[in-house]
Amino acid sequence: MAVLHIEAKASEGVKPPTPILAIDGWVIHLTDGKGEVQLNGSCGDGSWHKLSYDIRGPEGETLAVTVRCGVAEVCAFEVEIYTGTTASAGIVEFTL
Repeated sequence: MAVLHIEAKASEGVKPPTPILAIDGWVIHLTDGKGEVQLNGSCGDGSWHKLSYDIRGPEGETLAVTVRCGVAEVCAFEVEIYTGTTASAGIVEFTL
């Protein structure tokens, strides 16, 4: 089992209950922007995983996410709510 550590930094205007994050369907419960999840696989095994995200708020708001397996960063990205919309959602694939 791999334990992944997730850090999510949302800009001030992101509206609760978002951000909503999940890896391989497991919802990540964030406390002060940090959480963790256990997955099948191990750090460095090359297994594929999917992180889904959902943020709501006015245009221009952002979410930055970093996922670590042990000390290794396995996924990092930033998304923005684009002009004319009030949400951003998607899936980011990564390997351990």
